[in-house]
This record gives sequence, structure tokens and C-alpha cells, in this order.
Amino acid sequence: MKRKVLIVDDQSVNRKILNKILCDQYTILEASNGQDALTILKDQGPTISAVLLDLIMPVMDGYDVLNTLSADPALSSIPIIVASQMDKEENEGKALELGARDFIVKPYNPSVLRKRLDNLIELYESNIYLNRIERDPLTGLYNKETFYRRATDILEKDSKLEYTLLVADIERFKLVNDSFGRSEGDRLLCYIAKQLDQAVSARSGICARLNADHFVTLLPEALSENTFSKIVSITEEHLSHYPLSMKISLKFGVYPIIDREIPVEGMCDRAILAADSAKGQYHCVYTYYDDSIRTRMLREQKIIDSMKNAVQEEQFLVYLQPKYDLESERIAGAEALVRWEHPELGFLSPNEFIPLFESNGFITEMDCYIWDKTCGIISDWVRKSKKYVPVSVNVSRKDIYQADLPAILTRITKKHGLRPSQLHLEITETAYTENPEQLIGIVTQLKNLGFIIEMDDFGSGYSSLNMLSELPLDILKLDMRFIQKETDKDSSRNILSFIISLAKWMNLLVVAEGVESRNQIELLRNMDCTYVQGYYYAKPMPSTEFTAMLMNAQLAAPISAADKDWQEGAIHIHKDNGNEVMLIVDDIQLNRAILAEYFQNAYTIVEADNGEVAYHYIEEHFDEIAIILLDLIMPVADGFQLLKRLRSNPLLTTIPVIVTSQAGETSEAQAFELGASDFIPKPYNMDIAIHRVQNVTARNAIQTLEREKRMLTKMKQLALEAKLDQLTGIYNRMEMERQVQEFFLTNQDQSAIFFMLDIDNFKAINDRFGHDQGDVAIQRVANTLQTMFREDDLVCRMGGDEFAVFMRAQFTHVQLIHRLEQMSTKLRFKIGPIEVTCSIGVCISPNYGTEYQDVYHNADVALLTAKRLGKNRYHIFGGEARLPDQVIHRNLDWLLDESSDAIVVIDPETYEIYYLNDAACTLSGKNKETCLSLPCYKAIWNNSKPCSHCVHISKLTRDYCEHEIQSEYSENSYIIKGKLIDWGNQQARIQYIQDNTNRARISRKAESLAKDRQLLLDLLPGGLIRYNASTLALTFINENMLNNLGYDQDTFRQKYRYRFDLMIPPEDRMRVLEEIQEQLTHGDTYTSLYPIERIDGSFCTVYSTGHYTSGPRGGEIYANLIEVPHITEKKPADVL
Repeated sequence: MKRKVLIVDDQSVNRKILNKILCDQYTILEASNGQDALTILKDQGPTISAVLLDLIMPVMDGYDVLNTLSADPALSSIPIIVASQMDKEENEGKALELGARDFIVKPYNPSVLRKRLDNLIELYESNIYLNRIERDPLTGLYNKETFYRRATDILEKDSKLEYTLLVADIERFKLVNDSFGRSEGDRLLCYIAKQLDQAVSARSGICARLNADHFVTLLPEALSENTFSKIVSITEEHLSHYPLSMKISLKFGVYPIIDREIPVEGMCDRAILAADSAKGQYHCVYTYYDDSIRTRMLREQKIIDSMKNAVQEEQFLVYLQPKYDLESERIAGAEALVRWEHPELGFLSPNEFIPLFESNGFITEMDCYIWDKTCGIISDWVRKSKKYVPVSVNVSRKDIYQADLPAILTRITKKHGLRPSQLHLEITETAYTENPEQLIGIVTQLKNLGFIIEMDDFGSGYSSLNMLSELPLDILKLDMRFIQKETDKDSSRNILSFIISLAKWMNLLVVAEGVESRNQIELLRNMDCTYVQGYYYAKPMPSTEFTAMLMNAQLAAPISAADKDWQEGAIHIHKDNGNEVMLIVDDIQLNRAILAEYFQNAYTIVEADNGEVAYHYIEEHFDEIAIILLDLIMPVADGFQLLKRLRSNPLLTTIPVIVTSQAGETSEAQAFELGASDFIPKPYNMDIAIHRVQNVTARNAIQTLEREKRMLTKMKQLALEAKLDQLTGIYNRMEMERQVQEFFLTNQDQSAIFFMLDIDNFKAINDRFGHDQGDVAIQRVANTLQTMFREDDLVCRMGGDEFAVFMRAQFTHVQLIHRLEQMSTKLRFKIGPIEVTCSIGVCISPNYGTEYQDVYHNADVALLTAKRLGKNRYHIFGGEARLPDQVIHRNLDWLLDESSDAIVVIDPETYEIYYLNDAACTLSGKNKETCLSLPCYKAIWNNSKPCSHCVHISKLTRDYCEHEIQSEYSENSYIIKGKLIDWGNQQARIQYIQDNTNRARISRKAESLAKDRQLLLDLLPGGLIRYNASTLALTFINENMLNNLGYDQDTFRQKYRYRFDLMIPPEDRMRVLEEIQEQLTHGDTYTSLYPIERIDGSFCTVYSTGHYTSGPRGGEIYANLIEVPHITEKKPADVL
């Protein structure tokens, strides 16, 4: 791929000259002034290898460009060659001072220009490569290895000059990553690196990033505390301006270099130790390395030197601290803790040696030793007395990342004949923050093997509560420092209550460790904490002492995962005092008791300890409940779930619900979103609670009255709507039947007239203009009928296009005929070109019926008679039992006129029309009387002689023949089906004519699109292929591709078996396929460069751009292949 060179010159002739000189070797970008050049550089800077810059230009000249670039770290390293006149040496000097790397004179010497540009770009790329090796990729500072090397060289060369080595450590940097994200952590590292680099460079020192959040500097001076304090103050001033909502501070370790025989790496370790001494001390920002730190180092080294012997000589001791069931205060389990009886240093605290072992990796060997010893102790209990409790052991962060950890633990338990559930594994909370994915994977394996998983020290780290849902835990251990701190004030107690409730809601057991007082015991008992551990009951003790205590103690049921299957829940109903019910739903008994005490005189109190039992009670007693007080966080079914279920049941939505939970905008807002009536924060302020309950119940009473009023109005409205047809607003069929039947029951002999109406040609309106216009016709008929009849006459839509009218009246025959004529006239109108008319049937009562079913049936028979005698007709029922002959004879016409296809019956030789339906008349544009006097070619097709498409009589048979024709007078297309039939005593030709215009138009359009698509594919530059992403089988290749390679479809298939991978030469195949696969794992597109063999044996190199898409055939890849001419003739192995 060509390197890019940017030419910046306001003279187009100069740009053309430079372009011509360099275009064979470089990709040329052009700018006519400095402002345009900066825009290009900011957009494409990293990809530009050099800039050719003219100095004198409008808008922004070359000097301003140099000034701007030198101030931008991202662009200042791009090499710039200045173009100047031969007599302008002072310009060249100024340009070089501003950062130009070289200059060329005008007019240009092509060979000199190319050579200088090549040399400059080569130097630039070498510097980039060197920087990548020596620099930290994130901050741009030296990396650790480079710092060690350069510092060693400096100290060897300047042996007389005093030096100081500093290490800076960001305080609580892990919290930044966890709280604000890794990208914010990276921005902070870059900011601090920049500040340190500027400060150190000003003092002629060097700076590097050692690892993570550690930075190291070497300064050529002996720093006094006064001088260093000033440096620290400046640094803290810069950090105070960093835009983050938490305080950022650095801890410094200072090592004055006196002994130069110590390796630089050792000097850094000493400075790190000094920095660690300052951590956690608010007023201590820096620490100098001194003898006290050296003494600690020596002691730590002694511990490290003796650690292996400690295992071999069994110096590590297992101490056990019991865990108690809080309800019975009996032993339910224990925790194994390590102690070290050192032969020289005496009894060592775990806090002294465990951090060292975690740092050097020995922790896993020591843990295995403790696990083995612990399993031996449990095994002895089981073997000797069958009396045991499960014991938890610590699994360190280092242990988690041992791939064979599950196998190690399984081997140890099997060695001692134990079940995995007898050994609990405590995972520290902070392990989650380092590599949560790997932790989840390992813990899941251990859980599946049967081990009980405990989360240790919960509350001591910075991990999110998501950890609890992501890890397959059984038991949550609350850190003792968290408990001691949180029991001091009411608001903090509620945090503790929330954690315990949350754990129970997530089906986790809770062990509170570090309990030291009776007050803490009572508090935890009220919060339904299950187990406790701490000095109040017993300190850690040697295993022999614990064994003796165990053998003489009454035990609680062992702590196990089975205990997590909480009881289904309970309902507690207080004494019925005749008042309405208040339902209090909270899993913590203390909370329920507080609320019950305050409201027991105003309500009958019912308590539920989870949402599931509460919902079942509400379903059965919803009409008795006045108000619900609902906690949000509970096991089995929480408050959010119960609210959703209540609001999805129409019977329960009117019960007011007040949410009780810890104060917080999120939970309060979410509760209101789900339909809560109000919110009472914890801890309870009972004045507020009583006030809010009163407000909610009063508001609910008013709302109930309003609902009942709206319900009454709605019922009246529904009752009216139930009588009416929704489309027309007149009575519906059911209401007509009810009122007519009621009339006959109370007026047996009174005269009445029942009209039945049906819209003619209604199907044609719907078919041609759509159902909207059909509805217009129905509404117009309904409106006309309402205007024609009296207010007390019943006008009804029976359904579809049928209507009925019932008149309580007596007409003479003349009056009735007059009324029917009026109806026929007023019910005639047009929808487009179609004339709408109505047919009417009439039944007179009591002559021909005194019940609804009779008059309806007889009017319907009369209507059918009217329609079949001809449209826009009426008929009065006269007692006839069967349809007249004329109707039967005309029945064929009536049915055929309903067809949307044109039907024509003609003489097979003379083409005289015997019959045609309404659709054929519409096609011809003539009425039936006119058509029946003409041959079909003239009546239908307006020809003067038989049509060319008509099948000759000699070829006609009793089977249908079919063909498609194009009208000579329009763009319409038709399909004609015809055959011979018997017509009375002679033969006739019947033809069905179907309008095929739309389907033909779609077919032609699809054919045209297919041709256009193929043309576009063939015009694309290079080639276009499509292949299956899984099998690599080609499913398409365009002609342009085949032509460029010299193949046709057959020879290409023979050569490459129509497979994409076989198109690539064997020596390049694996590379190309791996490149493509790698890119597609990160997105839907890829690019690649590879050769393809032509039919003549030569190779062309193509630049391929591919796009993955999923479709009905599975995953497919579309690739555009463009030949790269300047490397085409090379052999495959030389391409890349």
C-alpha cells in the first residue's frame, strides 16, 4: 500500500509538478492553503508519512502551520519539508527552528526531491518503530525495560552527580476503573503521565510507567524534603483540576541513590516500598526509603526464605472459629484460619505473611496445605464420633487463577473420604474486581462439583451488587468492619437491613462475621440474619480445643445449600376489630411489628412475609383490603413483582399501595412508575407514615366515588351502543328483533309493514373501489332511510348491505306502491361510474305474520324475488310458497352478473354474441342490448374482423385452451380461456376474459429490474463474487470477473470447483482465510490482498473488500475484487 504525502501550495501549477514527480511512488493529497492542510492532517494525520509545505500562502501561511503542528503532540512528529526559493535562506532557518525537518529549493530537482523524501520518511518510520519498542503504548512514556536500561547508563556515565529515584502510585486507582470504567482510568493515567513528564523534563530527568498505576522518575539531583514538597504541591494542584467526581491523589516513594551497585530494578522496589508506606495515611503524601523500611524488608525476606521449610516442618497451624445459628445459638459450622509458629520470629499474624505469599505466589502452596489439614480434621470427626460441622477454608485470588484448582480440591476431599459439600470455599470479594469472567468460570465449576461457595468480606471492596447475581453463590459473609461501622446510626442500620434482605431475596444464606456485642446480636436477629461468627461467642482456637468443644456441644443443623430453600411464607392475621384490612408486606418481622403497632386501632392488620403469599391473600380478599404497605426487597417475590401483578389484574388496580423502602430516587421513581400510590422511606417517621396513609385512603375514597359515577355513565352508554349498529348509528338486528317482537306481544291485531332492503352491485363497489367506499354506500342508504321514515318507525341495518324498516301503520295498496317508488328513487345514487340501487321486499302484518320470524322470513323471500326479477325492483309478499318461473329462468343471469370476470357465449363460426354478463358489458363500454346485436370482435374488441388471437373453430375442443393478449387500444393485458359447450340445441363458444394488467406489469418490471441488475453487476470495476460463509462455496461470479481472468463459466468451474478458497494459491490460502476470519470476529466487513491465477498461468493481485450478511441461505459474503496493477505481475509468495 502506498504511503501518503500531503502537498500544501497555493499555486496549482506547483502542486501538479510535485504530483507528477511523486505519484508513482506515493498517494498524493493536496491542499491550497494552510487551513485546508490542518483539516486534512487532523482527519488523516496518523496515515500521512510526510508534508511538502510552501511557506508563502493566503488564508494561513506555512509558518502558522508549523507553529500549530509543533503544539499538537499527535501531529508534531510528522516530517515536514519546506519548499522555498533559492535566495530565501533566512526563511529556511526560521522554518527549521519551527520544526521543519528539511527544505528543498524551487525549481524542483525530481531525483533530489525523491531521495530527500525517502530518507525523511525512512527516518520517521524508524523512530515510530523505536518508540513502539521503548514506549508505553498508552501514555507515551518510557516502558519499564527502557527505563531500567537508560537509568543504568545514566548512573554509570555520571558517577559523580547525585540522583534521586521517585515512584508515584495513584491512590485508589482500582476504584476509578470500577466506578467510572476502564476508559476513564486510561484517561487519568495519560493525564498524570503528561504532568509528570513535563515536571521531570523541566529538571532534566527521565520518566516511565512501571506498571498499572505506578510511575517512576530519575532526577539528577539530591532532593531535599523542602524541594520535594514543592514538587508535590504543584502535582496536587494539577490533579485538583482533573474533571472527576472523586479526589485523585498520588503517593510518592523517594529513594536517594547512594549505593549504585544495587540494580535499578532493586532501587525501584525500594521506592515502591516507601510509597506503600504512605498509602492509607491521609496527611502523608510521600515517604523516603530509610532503615525502618530496610528492616521491614529484611524481616519480610526472612519470612520468604523460611516459607518452604514451614510447610515441610508443619509450622503452619489450623485454627478454627465457630459459626453459630442465631436462632438456637448453637454451633452450625466453622472457619479454618492459618497461624504460623515461626521458630525464630515467633507467633506470626496472617496479616504479616499472607500478603507476601500472595505477592510471590506461594499462597497456593500454603492454601493446599491448609485445605489438606482441614479435611483431615473433618475426616477425624466423622470417623471417630460421626459428629461434625462443615468447615470453610479461604481460597485466595491467586488460587482462583490456577486452571487445575477444581481438580486439586476434588483430589483432597476424595483423599480424606469427604463429600465436597462438607468443605465450604470462601472467595474474597476483591477477587471479583480483578478478572470477573475467569472467577465466574472457576467458581461455576466448583459449584457443579458440589462445593458450597461463600463470598467472604462482603462490604470491604468496591465491587458492584451485580457480582451477587453473576456468581453462583450459596452464602454471603458480611465483613465485620462493615457491621461495626454500620450499627452506629439508624440510617446505617437500614443499609445493613437492605443487604440482608437482598441476600435472602437472591436465595443466599447470610453469615455476619466479627460480631462482638449483645446489641449486635439482637440487631442482626431482628433483621433475620441466619448465622453469626465473632469474638462475642468464641475467638479462633487451635483445632484440638475446637474438637473438644464440638464433641461436648449441642449442634444446630449444619450450614448447607439446602437451607436456602426458604419456607413458602406465612400470613398472620391480627384480631378482627371490625375495621377495614391493612395488609403489611415485609420479610423483616421487626418492620411489620412497628407498622402494625401504629395502625392496629384504625385497621384490622394482616401481615405477609413475602410477595407470593401476599398476592394469594389479595386475590381471595381484595374486596376487604383498604390499603397495602409494601416493602420492595424480599425473597420469593419482591415488591416490584407484586406491584406488576397487581396492576395487571383489573380487579386489584383500585387497591391503594404505599411502598416502604430505603429512601432513594431510583426505587421511589420505579415504584411510582409501577403504580404505587405513595412512598414511605425507611427508617420510619411515624408522623409522616400516618399522614401519608390518611392522604392515600382519602384520595382513594374520592376516586372510588368518581369511578362509580363514570361506571354508571359508561353502562348507560354501553347499553345504548349495544342497540345500535356501529357503522351507521341506526338500530342493529338484535334491537330490531327485540322491539318488533315486543310490538307483536302487545299489539296482536294492529297493522304494520316490514321492509327488507338490499344494495344492488355492492360487491362491485367493494371490488373496484375498496371497502371504504362500500361503507360510504351503506351509510348513505342508512341516512336516506332515516329521512324517509318517521321518528317512531324502526330503521335497522341487518348486517352487510341488508337493511330493514318496521312501520306501525296501515297502507292501501296504492299508498304502499307510492312509498316503494319513492324509496327506489331516493335510494338511487352513484359511487364513481357505478350506479347504486336497492331491491326491496315487503311483508304486511297481520296478513302474513304476527311474529318477528314470520314477517322477517316473508319479507326476505319477497326481497329475493325482487332481486332476481331485476335490480332496483320491489316485491310485496303475497303468500307464495315458491319462487316464480321467471325468477328461476333469470337465476343464471343473476349469478353470472356477480362474477368479476367477463363471460361471453358466442356462435363459434359467426362470432354472434348469445350472452354476456355485466363484467363483459363494462369491458366493452356498451350495454347488453347493443352488444347482443353485434359479433364479439366488434362489440368487445372494436375490430372490424375476427381477432387474430381467437382460436379457429377447427382447433376448438371441449377442453379449455388459454392464452394471453395485449389490447391494441390500451396498455391492458388479458388472459382468455375458451372451449366448446352445448347451448340449447346447438354448439357455442364460451370465453372467460380475466384482466391480467397488473400481474403482467409486475412481471415486466421484475424482468426489467433483473436486466438492469445484471447490467450494473457487469459494469462494476473489478469483479464481484458471493460465497457461503461456512462452506466457502461460490454462489455467484459476475461476467466482468470472468473476462478479466480469461475464463468462461465452465472453465472457471473446472479450475476452481466453484469454491472461493481454491481461487487463492495454496501458499497464500491459510493466511488469507485467517485474515478474513479474524476481521469478521470484530465486525461484518473485511479487506484482504491476494493473488489469483489467470487462465494463461500469470497472476493478478486483487484487493478484496468483503461484507458478511445473513439471509435465507444462511451466512453469505459479498466481495468486490479490484486488481492492483503495480504488484500484479509478482509471484504469489512475493505479494505481501
